[in-house]
Amino acid sequence: GLILNFGILAVLKYTGFTMSIVNDILGLFTQTSLTVPSLILPLGISFYTFRSTGYLIDVYRGKAKAATNLGKYALFISFFPAVMQGPICRYNDLATQFDTPHEAEWDNLSAGLLRVLWGFFKKLVVADTLMAAVKTIVRTPEDFGGMYVLLLIILYSAVIYGDFTGGIDIVLGAAQILGIKLPENFNRPFSSKSTAEYWNRWHMTMGNWFNLLMG
Repeated sequence: GLILNFGILAVLKYTGFTMSIVNDILGLFTQTSLTVPSLILPLGISFYTFRSTGYLIDVYRGKAKAATNLGKYALFISFFPAVMQGPICRYNDLATQFDTPHEAEWDNLSAGLLRVLWGFFKKLVVADTLMAAVKTIVRTPEDFGGMYVLLLIILYSAVIYGDFTGGIDIVLGAAQILGIKLPENFNRPFSSKSTAEYWNRWHMTMGNWFNLLMG
């Protein structure tokens, strides 16, 4: 199952890249080149792979019961708010929620919409606005130096943070509207006092996923 999961991901995402490197090497010795295939990359393939792999490992180690309903398993793998950028959910985190009836609740609706709007603010107002300044500095680096380099580092860090956390806020808010609670993915990483603490606060579900692989 793991070979199948990672094999599909590797073929779809890295075949073109690998073939390009092979052609570069062949170009040193011959005029012959291999045809680079044009593969269609399914939307969210990485997160499908992460969730299905985590499910297989949890079931194998006895930390989760195998799904007996194909539809519910497919819902876990492809839960639409988290398809594009996570968070990476564990099967036990969502299975019980999917089995529980959910009614429309004003608290979930209002809080979820507020978080979605906050996410759009961080992505469209903060990240996109600062990205314009980043592009200005990068476009003509010979005109900027010294403090501008430090400013570029700070601005681009804010762009990445605003874009990524803004997207996650939209995801968590959309799920909350449906009455589904997804795990948090960020915990104020820039307030960390060490690099290790920073990575424990940044994309936390990815870190937990790697810990799962390591046993």
